[in-house]
Amino acid sequence: LRGCLQLRQLSTAMDVVRAAYQLPGGVLSARPRPAGMELCTLEECVRKFNGASQEQQKAWSCLAADLIRYRGIDLHTLASTRESRTRHGKDHSQNRRPQ
Repeated sequence: LRGCLQLRQLSTAMDVVRAAYQLPGGVLSARPRPAGMELCTLEECVRKFNGASQEQQKAWSCLAADLIRYRGIDLHTLASTRESRTRHGKDHSQNRRPQ
């Protein structure tokens, strides 16, 4: 996923997130059980898509809605929680995986 983000392959990055959480609409095959990913990786996606084109931001919004609907993961809450932890010097989220 990080390689996709670094190369600005944002459509492929969205497909990777969809496959990791078994969300509808992706083109990659999924495992029998959602694998998820590290919180810091999802947060990196949020940052990258903030500077993306309108079309990519719209697609990301649909993906974010699916994460809430199917997995209960709210990307806006993740980002604000991370900012709060970082301000207070308590950021230990790198190894947690929401599934």
